[in-house]
Amino acid sequence: MSFKKYLKIFIVAITAITYIPTTSAFAQVPSPYLQGVGYCHWVRDWSLNWAYTSSDPEVWWSTLEPRDDDFNIQPLISFIERQTNAIKGTNKQFWIQIYLSGLTRTGQKKYPQWLIDKGAKYVARGDDGTFVPWDSTFTSELQELLKKINEEFKKTWGGNFESMPENFGGIVVWSGGYYGEMQIYNEPQRPQWERIAKEYFASQGKNLEPPSKRLVSPNDPFVKEFNKLWFRSAVNLARIYASSFNPKIKLMVQLGNGLYGSYGGGFIEYEGKNNVQVDEAAAYEILKQPWGKNRFLFKFNGWQTRPQAVRRMMTTYQWIFKNLIARGALGVGFEGGHLSPNMSREEVEELVQVALGIDSGTPVDFVCIQPGFIGPFINNPDLMQYLSENLGKRTGVSPLLSEGPTITPSPSPEPLSVLKTMVKKDFLNRPTFLFLSLAYLAVLHFFFGTSRIHQTKRLVIIFLLSLLLAETFSSYTLGFILLFILSLI
Repeated sequence: MSFKKYLKIFIVAITAITYIPTTSAFAQVPSPYLQGVGYCHWVRDWSLNWAYTSSDPEVWWSTLEPRDDDFNIQPLISFIERQTNAIKGTNKQFWIQIYLSGLTRTGQKKYPQWLIDKGAKYVARGDDGTFVPWDSTFTSELQELLKKINEEFKKTWGGNFESMPENFGGIVVWSGGYYGEMQIYNEPQRPQWERIAKEYFASQGKNLEPPSKRLVSPNDPFVKEFNKLWFRSAVNLARIYASSFNPKIKLMVQLGNGLYGSYGGGFIEYEGKNNVQVDEAAAYEILKQPWGKNRFLFKFNGWQTRPQAVRRMMTTYQWIFKNLIARGALGVGFEGGHLSPNMSREEVEELVQVALGIDSGTPVDFVCIQPGFIGPFINNPDLMQYLSENLGKRTGVSPLLSEGPTITPSPSPEPLSVLKTMVKKDFLNRPTFLFLSLAYLAVLHFFFGTSRIHQTKRLVIIFLLSLLLAETFSSYTLGFILLFILSLI
């Protein structure tokens, strides 16, 4: 092949690879429905952009329906109106999560005991737990509750919800797992879930045995069927919420990769692909349905500074967020899970970096922080302001911090130290790494192609190894250094 043909192929390849992540991929996408930093689980105050509560008695199922078919909805409506009146005239939003499980610290049940007495299956986990999401008693009673709440909303806010408070953002969906997420945490309850699922499969004529090993394969027959069941259950719960509430009420689904996501088996076949996460597939399926159009937001409760594996997980969800936006999600965001109240400034900077999608170019729209962990953010107001102002920027990829955040001067230490941290961590982003790597290897091949160490196959292997390292450790600078060294050996 002639030099000119090589050059033409190289130019086309570089254009194709670098175009996707570097152009304004979201330029035509509407602005997010929800944007900024908020509180999760309870409202500490109204200093932030938004909040949702799951902790106030007014939102517990045991309060809303203390006895079967004995509904008590008015306190919830009064509670919503009190909170929205407090932020009237602002762009802030108040959300609720109708909480369906768990205990208070004093042992008071947030779920109705009559539902368990009626036969609904419940899996306890310490002071929390959840109803089995495919249990028909649970789902039918839940739909009855949600429709009753909507009826009372209609009586109060008008037939077309014309008097619904402007600052009422919507409702966080109970998505099947603990805390209403799609995730089922930790091992102690895994055998119980597997036993319940085994009984269900048997009732469907499928005699399947749970996996005996801790780590599982998504191709294990039991795991495969469980993932399908979890997928269908999550989609069905979203459908129940969407069909029960007036379309003016927006809904937020909480992601999390089912029972086997932490054991290597949280994947399902979807749209012709075998390696789609269960919650990812469920989210796509929700947006595909007629009742899912222009209705749903999504958040993942894994925004935290922990080992590299967790960072890779958050990078995975940023990629999922990008696809959700493209498929019509009204908003995507992170919730801080198990943050430390004693985080260092550098750790807060890392959280800012992840939330703004600086590594991936994915525009996250909103984040929320549990009130007990807000301290480090309050202590670094420049970072908090930068985060709040730059979430939800969908007119292009999230801006690199090297462009400099616009920050009101404050007495906190070094307002632009985010820039310094980023420079220390990585000089290159993905498109720059791809361009420099392929350009460098092309030069080696064109001018030294007859040398054994610069043959095409070897250069391709070097490139793939360097790319794998860069993606694994989220450092494209490190990947390029490895590529350079290997090319000289």
